[in-house]
Amino acid sequence: MDRLICTYVHAADHDDDFGWLAFEVITHDFSARSGFWVHWRDVADFAADLSRYPIAPDDPVRARWGFETLQGDDLILGLEIAAANRRGGLVARVEVADHLCPRHRLRTSFATSYAAVAAFAAALSAVVARTADAAVLSGE
Repeated sequence: MDRLICTYVHAADHDDDFGWLAFEVITHDFSARSGFWVHWRDVADFAADLSRYPIAPDDPVRARWGFETLQGDDLILGLEIAAANRRGGLVARVEVADHLCPRHRLRTSFATSYAAVAAFAAALSAVVARTADAAVLSGE
């Protein structure tokens, strides 16, 4: 089953607002993992944004982390949840690049559901709050 596993490790310095956000994406044929330093509030805001219902076809829920432009080789972690059809299906588009060698990257997508996104959002909030170890977005 296709899935994205997200973890967030807060910096050892409790005064630091940044932590290591890691993505591990697993599909039928491919897998990849990487991470990037991300402010905890950005992750919490993204988790809250995932509660939008319905997700409009022209306004997906999107998060991008990386260097400067967040495009091309500057994009290290990306996740977009978009409407896939008129029946309420969703698609998760994931991009994961090696933060040391960004040419090495995986772009994939998989079908998911509102229920899976809601569970992922709750788990992601718990990860940032340090009450869970990982958040999993499951595919259908």
